[in-house]
Amino acid sequence: MRRLTKRKKSRVFCLAYSFLVLCLLIVSSVVITNSGTTAAEVVFAAIPKTDKTLLVLGKDRVGNNTDVIFLARIDGEEGKAAVMQLPRDTYVSYNDKEVKLNSLYGRFKKEAAGEKNPEYAALERLEEVLTSALGIKTDGFILMDLDCFVESVDAIGGVTVEVPYDMVYDDPVQGLHINLRAGKQLLNGEQAEQFVRCRSIYIRADLGRIDAQKIFIAALISKLKDGLTVGQLVSVAGSVLEHTVTSLGLSDLPSLAVSAAEVSLSSAVIFTAPGSTDSRGGFYVLNRDGMKRMLSDYFDAEEAFDPDRLFRGYFNDEARGLYERPYTPEMLPSMESIAENGIDISVKK
Repeated sequence: MRRLTKRKKSRVFCLAYSFLVLCLLIVSSVVITNSGTTAAEVVFAAIPKTDKTLLVLGKDRVGNNTDVIFLARIDGEEGKAAVMQLPRDTYVSYNDKEVKLNSLYGRFKKEAAGEKNPEYAALERLEEVLTSALGIKTDGFILMDLDCFVESVDAIGGVTVEVPYDMVYDDPVQGLHINLRAGKQLLNGEQAEQFVRCRSIYIRADLGRIDAQKIFIAALISKLKDGLTVGQLVSVAGSVLEHTVTSLGLSDLPSLAVSAAEVSLSSAVIFTAPGSTDSRGGFYVLNRDGMKRMLSDYFDAEEAFDPDRLFRGYFNDEARGLYERPYTPEMLPSMESIAENGIDISVKK
């Protein structure tokens, strides 16, 4: 085992201490009473609310694919939040090849092999490529692995979810074994991983899984809104420290926490990036007009969408057609509606 240098030990201690302070602040916000001004209210009043857009990535267990990719915007002043999920199978033209979006991080990491920190370099490049293509600015990235997800769910005592269907599936290659029965139940970390990774039962495969992830995220946020103990939050912080890579600074955390606390489920939306699956079922092609509208409405996009035609499909007539087809806007349900009513996801017979 490598020993930490004195400088690294100091940095780890500062990170841990700052997360602990942040956890205590969040707990304080939960236990504020109506009996007058409390110390927690004074502290929170001193922390400015923020408006930030983050690139959030989830890495798989067996490779360098980012099978979870989404943009999250928290607007503390307006008390609103939006999450746009980018399907892992999103069509990308890269180095004259047709590739899937979830593979870019691994490709960039391989290309950065000679650098001091290939992982961080790959994340910086991925953020740069995506923000340029989407015409937005992000305030940082977060990459987490599945261990972080599992440990965090366990740390908060599990999440209650209405499992819509029986989920039974085995994938020995990935070490994935799914065995969940339909019904409302408290999922621990391992069961939560099964729920958010299951895709084989859905007619639309990964798009069905993305909808199931909406259900889980809404349930998770609802659980967090109910308040957690100091011990639970410290446990989550420890897992985050160990299993994430982020460009966020320590000064960002308190403002993010306070801003997130201001957002109600009724003022938060989560949606899949507009697009269509191709006839082969291999690629998800983003719709240009739909993306322009959603990025403008929810992420204040100011730059042109996809100036370098990353998502257009130079080598694929069908992809170009799907990219340029007319877009019909749809009403988006709030996270509150999803938490209460779920989502109708078509399954295989």
